[in-house]
Amino acid sequence: MSGRPHVWGGLLGLVALLAAGLGTGASARAGNLPDWVASAVARLTPAWAARAPAVRLVDEEEIVLPRSGRTRYLVREALRVLSAAGKDRASLTVPYLRGSSDVSDLHAWVVDPHGDVSRFGRRDAVDLSLSDQYTLYSDARALTLSAGDPAVGTVFAWEYVLEEEPFLAQWRWFFQTGEPSLVSCVSLTLPEGLEPAVVRFGPDSVVASHRDRTWTWERRDIPAVPNEALASSALSNQSVLTLGLKGTDSPGTGASFADWPGVARWTDARMPPPTQPNEFADQVARLTAGVADTLARLRAIARSAQALNYVAVDLGLGHGGGYVPHPAADVLRLGYGDCKDKANLLRALLAADGARAWMLLVSSRDRDRVEERWPSPMQFDHCILAVRVPRSVHLPAVFEHPVLGPLLAFDPTDPLTAFGDLPAAEQGALGLLVATEGGGLVRLPAAPPEANRFERRIDATLQADGSLTARLVERSVGQQAVEQRATRHRLSDVEYRRTVEAGLAASVGSVELSAYHTSEDTLAGRFRLEAEYQAPRFARDVQGQIVFGSRLAPFPPMLDLPDSARVLPVALDGQCVAETVVVALPEGYVADELPRARHDHADFADLDAEWTVDGGALRFTRLWTLRPLTLPAERYRDVRKMLAERLAVLRAPVVLVRR
Repeated sequence: MSGRPHVWGGLLGLVALLAAGLGTGASARAGNLPDWVASAVARLTPAWAARAPAVRLVDEEEIVLPRSGRTRYLVREALRVLSAAGKDRASLTVPYLRGSSDVSDLHAWVVDPHGDVSRFGRRDAVDLSLSDQYTLYSDARALTLSAGDPAVGTVFAWEYVLEEEPFLAQWRWFFQTGEPSLVSCVSLTLPEGLEPAVVRFGPDSVVASHRDRTWTWERRDIPAVPNEALASSALSNQSVLTLGLKGTDSPGTGASFADWPGVARWTDARMPPPTQPNEFADQVARLTAGVADTLARLRAIARSAQALNYVAVDLGLGHGGGYVPHPAADVLRLGYGDCKDKANLLRALLAADGARAWMLLVSSRDRDRVEERWPSPMQFDHCILAVRVPRSVHLPAVFEHPVLGPLLAFDPTDPLTAFGDLPAAEQGALGLLVATEGGGLVRLPAAPPEANRFERRIDATLQADGSLTARLVERSVGQQAVEQRATRHRLSDVEYRRTVEAGLAASVGSVELSAYHTSEDTLAGRFRLEAEYQAPRFARDVQGQIVFGSRLAPFPPMLDLPDSARVLPVALDGQCVAETVVVALPEGYVADELPRARHDHADFADLDAEWTVDGGALRFTRLWTLRPLTLPAERYRDVRKMLAERLAVLRAPVVLVRR
């Protein structure tokens, strides 16, 4: 498919799909091709698309919704390979859900540049489970075919029919894909009495038509989705069409929604009833033994759910199973669950301690992913929790709800983000609060940059021969600490030491790490690294002068953005990086040339840097603050300029001469 999943009721966290090689198939000369395939092969590649790895010649889907019975999808696509880099684009993946949908027909054609045709059918496809390493079992499966190693100029075309039991009467069509498209078209056929509810995003160059009971939307000559760094994924930045049904639900056709409170009520109806408080009383008593403070009790209970193993068992996805957590008692007894299982268990444990919490659906991708104009549970792939807290609690993840009061958003799936913080992709995002009263779309808080602070102090001694001895202390908190802790947890002691050495070597040249020590506070979400190292060739002798750069250790990465035109808005994550470096200078040397101080400020970032000499020691301080904002594309050059200035500060040279 072209990157637009079919509507599968309740499938949260659908994994990326893999394509396999074709079977033997049958070969012949072009002649008995279906008319639509022959027409696609005959189309010339226009000049505006010729530089892409591949071009999509046809991209069509017909959706037929009956009054009762299965929804039918007819999908047709054809792609031409334009370069060696586009060969892997010549593949198809047909996802389906075992027990609720079936691929009733599938045909594919490979037409090489000489006109020779290879034909394939459903029996040539490979049937794969979509379970990943964190999934014990899933109803999600896919048929896959690939053109193998097609020659440049080959056309790969396919069509299939998928039938599924209706669950959600909502659809989403992406006109733009990873390749330029000559024509992209979707049609919806409805039974008498039903009308489509349509929301368009992106360019208005979509032509709509209506005949009898079929509505059609088409766009031609569509550029590929731009591949741009720090890009926002909001639907408004793409060419997207969303469809639903007007009015109330029609029995047998699946659910559709007029507003977000309706989505919240629909989702809440699928949640299990609250557990009895005494069901988990003993477990909570053990977790909170000797703890009187309310916030400390919440943290202890939250940490227990967070530490639970993540394992998904995805059953009944085509009937809404993806929205129904397993019973909390079973999850606790088995010791594992997926995101909604862990959130529901935590809700039950908190209830046993007298605290209230509500399920909260979010997108795990980034903060711009959910579009307010389209009320649909399809926009979410992850489940977290909103916990009511006392007004005395002031943490970055707390927000005020007009009906339910102060709530703290917490993700029990993330094993490293502390209670009171949120993963970066969820900060500032829209989420669905699942509640009968006050439920609906809410804006999650975005932590200020200072809550994601990375702080470093280096005390070093430089010798006249250019060698450096240094002691480093790093402290990080919030999402900066999460990244540091994740690296430490993932690696063995030997591997982590090599990683630290490699980072230092990239900054100061060859390095010897003589000692290091790490520590962390799991409840407060903090990480600390201490290290001692020597760099024998840190500085260079240039005609009797000692020259060295201002970077003595690696920094959290920041992209060096290309000087190019920009199409998509720029999405920035909050970050605060502070560094103080003190270098004792060699006996008999003084600073001859220091970088100039920098104080650059913008609405999205601040950069302050100073270099001074005092009592035979060089001291430089740097403070970099980036605010969590999404800026329009026309601000790209401002962002690029500020990031380039930061990079220049890190690379600024210092020159010493003999006194």
